[in-house]
Amino acid sequence: AEYIETIIFASIFKHRASARNCGIDMARGEYVLFLDADDELTEGSLAKLCAYLSEHETMDMLMTRQIRNNGERERMSGEPRLEEHKSYSGVEAYQRHFIRTNAGGGICRRAFLLEHNLSFPVGVRNAEDTIFFGQLQVYAQSIVYYNLPLYLIHEIAGSASHGVDHTKLAKSHVVTMRAVAEIKSSLQGSREQKAIFDYVVYQLLSNTIQDFAASKELTYRQFKRDVNLRQLLPMDVRYMYNMKNNARLMNFSVPLFYFSGWVYHKK
Repeated sequence: AEYIETIIFASIFKHRASARNCGIDMARGEYVLFLDADDELTEGSLAKLCAYLSEHETMDMLMTRQIRNNGERERMSGEPRLEEHKSYSGVEAYQRHFIRTNAGGGICRRAFLLEHNLSFPVGVRNAEDTIFFGQLQVYAQSIVYYNLPLYLIHEIAGSASHGVDHTKLAKSHVVTMRAVAEIKSSLQGSREQKAIFDYVVYQLLSNTIQDFAASKELTYRQFKRDVNLRQLLPMDVRYMYNMKNNARLMNFSVPLFYFSGWVYHKK
């Protein structure tokens, strides 16, 4: 298509982030859309998407709807708190409690990605989408929502709630938090812009703490050794619009936050 290129390189790379970054580099279209090998686009949606992009002014990010199919039923993703067709800066969208956490159905202007050197964190096995789109929203000056059911996600029924290995997850979070710390230290922009990424820091650090606390093999001492809190905290809660009080507690006392998670999982 003239306006968009779909990036599908996962099958030739060991890691999804490397595949997507290669796709960004090799793409020649004005916009890129990331499509995982086990998902698909809804019938006729790509033509509608290209028509929409051709009829509207250039934008940094276009957000569409997702459909999730678990093999038994399909359900539509919730609508974001953005007025359809209206352009928002990343800060304005965040003030309306919008922040993207996965790549499915998100379309990005390639020149915008290249201008700010934005890419998926290589080596990270979880939350790479959250990290990537958190960075994008920091710098984006035009985010538009289009109520188009574009992206179909095929889920494996029941897989998310059974057999969770908290130790394995906690160890993978350590790698994630190192990438997050590196990105946070390099961010440019106003305090309001950077606060968007601080919300990402809170989300992922909270997940890390919860899995360490739930693990029967890992300890708080290991958490402190493996996660460099000095690079991640404090978060700028003044401009946070989501989970502000929780982030304030984490800033005040990580041990207390960790202990509350430990108590929860011991019940």
